[in-house]
Amino acid sequence: MAATIIAASTAACGNQSTATAGRAPQQQHPAVRSHAGAVVAAGPTGSVPMTDGAARRLPAGVFYVLGGPRSASMNVWEVDKSGTLVQLTHNPAGSGIDEMSASAAGIVVGDGLYGGEQDGMVTSSGVVWLRPWHKPRGLIYGFGIRITATGQLLYLLAPRQGTDPSSKVFTYWLKSSLTGREHQIYRSRQFIGGPLPGPDGHVAIVGPSGKPYPGQKPGIVVISHSGHARRIAPRVTEIGYPPLWGQTAPALVVPPVRGPAQLVFLNGRHMALPNGWQPWSWNPTGTELIVLRGTTLGIWSLAHPHRVKPVTQITPGFEIEDVSWLAKPANLDQPR
Repeated sequence: MAATIIAASTAACGNQSTATAGRAPQQQHPAVRSHAGAVVAAGPTGSVPMTDGAARRLPAGVFYVLGGPRSASMNVWEVDKSGTLVQLTHNPAGSGIDEMSASAAGIVVGDGLYGGEQDGMVTSSGVVWLRPWHKPRGLIYGFGIRITATGQLLYLLAPRQGTDPSSKVFTYWLKSSLTGREHQIYRSRQFIGGPLPGPDGHVAIVGPSGKPYPGQKPGIVVISHSGHARRIAPRVTEIGYPPLWGQTAPALVVPPVRGPAQLVFLNGRHMALPNGWQPWSWNPTGTELIVLRGTTLGIWSLAHPHRVKPVTQITPGFEIEDVSWLAKPANLDQPR
């Protein structure tokens, strides 16, 4: 078999990174609050997600957006309908944030500031690095890092980055907290995609994005809290980016490379979303999706599945990489 389940009760801990020991670089990225309109006037096109007036037309909640004028200079922003934007990271061009996930427990990132993709947590005083429990001076270079509402962390490690330096498989890990223990929940001989937290402790892996490897078919693997895995067919020939799920979400969102995104329910039901709209995040109650077409942000709802309600505009030239839609601001306190 191409993939093997590792039961969630297995406490396979240890060195999670090929990083050398020693004093890890520390970022100083203070959160700077500024009104979007003033920043747009002073900065280049696409330097902020939207104007303050556009932000006031957003639905209720708090939006964490990873984006920027180009992929090499992406940073994390906090946006809500008050019209005030907060830039939480300030990475320079060429060393942007690669990945982001936010929940009430905090914001985690894959940070390219120092040339790799170190995983860390955003705080009000900077990014605190994610470290292996048994190697507290090491770093974790995970892919697809995600944080749950209770602060658990999910990520994928490439071959030779797990507890066994000679390993040739991709391994998926669940870490109890920023400073807690980690254990392996899944492994695969081929790259599939990053982990997505779902309801009732489930984790999904959707992929690969783009053209599959020879002999590989695009698919969905759903891992239960007890470690049981099952496969679901996504009904697309090539999976796009980003697949979505969530702890309150009723279904996975699987975008194809071409055509409308698909909702995939765990009971096997499928539903196509309106064509031409890119889904970015479920709302906090799992009843709506925020979607994008061009520079127009809209809301799709389960109550009205055949249409999208346009709500506001993003700044022309601003590219979005990740979005998390929360009910309240994420915790930015220094982890203990």
